[in-house]
Amino acid sequence: MEREGKHLEYKVAPLKSYLKTVSTFANYGTGRLVFGVSDERQVIGVENPERTALNLENQINDNILPSPDYTISIDAQNLITLTVRKGRNTPYCYKGTAYKRNDSSTVAVSDYEYRNLVMQGSSVTFSELPLFRNWRTEFFLFQPSVQHTAGDTAGFSGYFHYTGNLQSGSRIHK
Repeated sequence: MEREGKHLEYKVAPLKSYLKTVSTFANYGTGRLVFGVSDERQVIGVENPERTALNLENQINDNILPSPDYTISIDAQNLITLTVRKGRNTPYCYKGTAYKRNDSSTVAVSDYEYRNLVMQGSSVTFSELPLFRNWRTEFFLFQPSVQHTAGDTAGFSGYFHYTGNLQSGSRIHK
C-alpha cells in the first residue's frame, strides 16, 4: 500500500477532521482519502459502506464552501475512496478556514496563502491588482534618488511634472 503524502491520506473511519483534507485537495491539488485503513496501513474496511458514503457526501456538501468536485467509490474490501479534484473557485473552506498539506499533515493556510487562493479563484495575478484610489505619491519623494543615480545634467530637476493623486491610469508627464 502506498505511503501517505501530499495527495493521499488513510483513515480508519470518517471523523469530521477529514473535511480539512477535503479543503486541502480542492485548494492545492487532486488527492484521495481512503477510509477503512489503519495507521499501520492494514485494510480493515468500513462497516455499512453505502451509508457511510452517503454521510460523507452530506458532510462535504454541508461543510465545504464552495462545494468541491469529488467522487466516492466503494471497493470489494469495503474501502471507501474519496477523490477530491483541485478546484478553480478557491479558496475552499471548512468552518471558514482554508487548509493545505505539509507532507502527510493538514494545516491551516497563512493569511498570505489565503490571499493567494482568493486571487487564484478570481483569476487575478498580483500585477493585475488595481492601485488604491487617492494613494498620494508625489515625484519629489523619489526625485533625489533619481537625480543622484542619473545625475542632474541639463536641468534634470525640471524634467518631470506630476499631476494629481496617483490612481489607476495616472501618469507622470515629461
